[in-house]
Amino acid sequence: SRKQLRKAVVVEKKQLPTGLSVDQSYGTLDIKLETYANDKIKLHITSDQPSVLIVANSYSPFWTVEIDGIRTNIFPAYHALWGVRVPAKAKSIVFRYDPLYPH
Repeated sequence: SRKQLRKAVVVEKKQLPTGLSVDQSYGTLDIKLETYANDKIKLHITSDQPSVLIVANSYSPFWTVEIDGIRTNIFPAYHALWGVRVPAKAKSIVFRYDPLYPH
């Protein structure tokens, strides 16, 4: 159920990003979609606590993410989706698709 998904995320131990701890509790995000295109997704977010954002999009190393203009990592969540560690007080998340070949 949706409630259960908010309580847990499956991440391989070797994929667990620095600063993400299984012992820490995380907050929820209020999210507003600003842009959705084939190669760019922009979200406006609000959260007072560190959070983990899970995006139902296939994991690919060609997608990048910036939180408030600072590049960070997308990690595979549930083996195939995107996971992003979001610091407290973040305001903006921008995903960009930048493959090695022209698209």
